[in-house]
Amino acid sequence: MRFLARFASVVALVALCAPLAPAAAGTTIRVGGSTNITPPLSKMAPAYQAAHPGTTLSIAGSSSGQGIAALKAGTLDIACSDVAVDDSAFDDTTVGVIGIAFVVGSGAGLKNLTREQVAGIYSGKYTNWKQIGGNDLAIVPFSRPIGAGTRFVFETSVAKTLVDMKEQKDATAVVNAVSETPGGVGYASVNYIGDHQNLVVNYEGVAPTDENIATHTYKFSADEHIYTLKTANADVKAFVAYAATQTAILKAGGIVAVAAPPATATVRVQGTLNQIPALQKIAAAYEAAHPGVTINVTPTNSGEGIAALRAGTTDVAASDIAVDYPNFVDTTIGVLGVAVVANPHSGVKNLTRDQLIAIYGGKVANWKDLGGADQSMVLFSRAIGTGTRFLFEDKVAKTTVPTKAPVSPVETVNEIAATPGSLGYIATQFVAAHPELLLMYNGVAPTPDNIRNHTYGFSTDEHIYVRKDAPASARDFVTFVTAQRATLASSGIY
Repeated sequence: MRFLARFASVVALVALCAPLAPAAAGTTIRVGGSTNITPPLSKMAPAYQAAHPGTTLSIAGSSSGQGIAALKAGTLDIACSDVAVDDSAFDDTTVGVIGIAFVVGSGAGLKNLTREQVAGIYSGKYTNWKQIGGNDLAIVPFSRPIGAGTRFVFETSVAKTLVDMKEQKDATAVVNAVSETPGGVGYASVNYIGDHQNLVVNYEGVAPTDENIATHTYKFSADEHIYTLKTANADVKAFVAYAATQTAILKAGGIVAVAAPPATATVRVQGTLNQIPALQKIAAAYEAAHPGVTINVTPTNSGEGIAALRAGTTDVAASDIAVDYPNFVDTTIGVLGVAVVANPHSGVKNLTRDQLIAIYGGKVANWKDLGGADQSMVLFSRAIGTGTRFLFEDKVAKTTVPTKAPVSPVETVNEIAATPGSLGYIATQFVAAHPELLLMYNGVAPTPDNIRNHTYGFSTDEHIYVRKDAPASARDFVTFVTAQRATLASSGIY
């Protein structure tokens, strides 16, 4: 029986709630689901919120089933689950593995349980510990309720529950009940055993140690998943990416990293110059944290990056332009503003879209026609194939007159600063050294806040694309990029 089918009643209950809008910058990110994951996430929240002003994390544990149902209903942004869910609308981030221990009360006389013995207990075949080599004492089984991820993992990997038993609302209640009941038996995630380590028994002859759990030598364990909708915004994805890196906090909560050999791979990245400064810095940080992985970042432009990804000559394409190819996976990493810039002697501080259409269409050639100085215009543009040129012609004005097209954004800014009467456009990050060149566009300045909330009209979402069959190293790098909000913002991507 599929996981979600087991929680039909939970889904129906949550569906009665009106879906809330997805989280955005400056709002609350709603997190819920498995109580195996939500406590570590709560411990991460203060540091994350301090580093991301305006972002509030609302974290409340329930169960895996309730979390998944709420994510589908739109009342959560992030769902934590002990159970893998196959849903085409979800993105899955596995943050580690957690062991689930069997606990046995006093008087049972056993220090190990086999799968066959557990199946016999929970089917009613065995009702006294002496039947499986223990003392003459009645067996009292405890369990979690249907809807709990731990219960689902138990029934799919160990044994079906076929007898009436005392269901406990959470793992702590299971452990406490067993500790207070001679002959009691139950199961709980290792992080909830607490001071009752004396109750833990081996399973199939293996102890639930961190090493045995990490290597899956201990067989009663579950991968821990964090789910978001594929349409989740950058802030939601950024927190998930951050959470996956907090291995010490996760381990303190009983979630250990899966043992794996050091990665050896090269990830090829190319595309828009607007992302390159940020991606180069992020690549250096990623390589430092992932010995054996090399990130090669090649500056080209949006068009060449997309073409290379389609041809299979790059693993990651950085683009100012949204493209729709069925074998591409799109990750939006922020919003970029494109500034309209002019030599300060033009005498104009604002240009409208209609004015730019007239200028780049050849109908206006002197600044005095716009209330500025009596000075001929010298027009600059980005080269065909660049995302910035595409955006300008798509959102602002077609270019039908000759223009100068310097090779790099820095050259464009420097030439405009040195050329009387000049006018052009360039991503805001490249104008930092020449703020005197900035014009308002349609009466709005290209400030970070205006760009972030799209009040400034000449802006675009920034995309990173990989193929659906991309190597894991490329997908992991993209996830890492989404979490680097400060580095992206320092490069003008908000």
